Amino acid sequence: AYRDIDGNLYTKDGKTLLYYVAGKTQTSFTIPEGVTDIGKNAFDGCGNLMEIIIPESVTCIDENAFRDCSTLTNIAVSENNPAYRAIDGNLYTKDGKTLLQYTAGKMQTSFTIPEDVTAIAAEVFKDCSSLTEITIPDGVTVIGEKAFTGCNNLTSVTCSAFAIMHLPRTNLLTATITSGDAIADETFSNCEKLKKVTLPDGLKRIGADAFLRCLQLTEIVLLLAGGEVDVGKGVEFVEHYVDVVASYAGAYHCYAFTFVCAGDGAELACADVALLCVEEGCYFGYAIGVAHEYHLVGKLLGLHTQMIHCAVGFYQ
Repeated sequence: AYRDIDGNLYTKDGKTLLYYVAGKTQTSFTIPEGVTDIGKNAFDGCGNLMEIIIPESVTCIDENAFRDCSTLTNIAVSENNPAYRAIDGNLYTKDGKTLLQYTAGKMQTSFTIPEDVTAIAAEVFKDCSSLTEITIPDGVTVIGEKAFTGCNNLTSVTCSAFAIMHLPRTNLLTATITSGDAIADETFSNCEKLKKVTLPDGLKRIGADAFLRCLQLTEIVLLLAGGEVDVGKGVEFVEHYVDVVASYAGAYHCYAFTFVCAGDGAELACADVALLCVEEGCYFGYAIGVAHEYHLVGKLLGLHTQMIHCAVGFYQ
């Protein structure tokens, strides 16, 4: 049923590589021509390998084949391979639509997933602790289990409202949401380092507790070209946020929020944007309020391009 080639385990016919022995010290490995399958976890824990070369014959790579290959910097694929391709040393399906493996050994701090990608496989970025910034295109609609597990140093992300829910968010400083009509409940809850969030045109809902305990958040930018924002649950989010700020900010604290509405029909969009403000002393354009109570203020009629600062103080 089995055979070994150069100390590695294969099926008897030599067509499936079942296990590459992790203790080898070589830094590059070429999979023999004729191998058609790479088994599940075949290269698991190969801490010395920096390069893996995949021949034309390989047409099936099983789940997590390259798990925990922490020093891997390059995956090369034969140009004639019908199933797979490499782009900048990372592994994709032949059509470039599924990212199968990101080579963590590069120690890059920033990575932009190609625009053609629509799916990210399971554990693709597992334990890529060097990444601090990532951009995910709007076309990505499938993200595998634990795709970003261990990417705990991310400080800046650009992605859709769907993708943000699959990313570690604890250490985020900035987040740009590029598409989606809703921000889910608790999306940025407990992101205590978060300073700025940009939300997309077409946004219709902000979920409850979306920014709960974002105690350093100073800027929310709404890129609205028209339409309406249904605050619905968003009203709850604002109220909860105010309660938290009032509780944690001390005797007095002031937060500044920036909202940007631009383009034709922007005044209609702004009319339904929930602004954190107070009833007294609040003026559009540059609005400052200090009071014992708060409420939502919305009507920004006649403003086509508007930068609004709303600084709100709370007493305990």
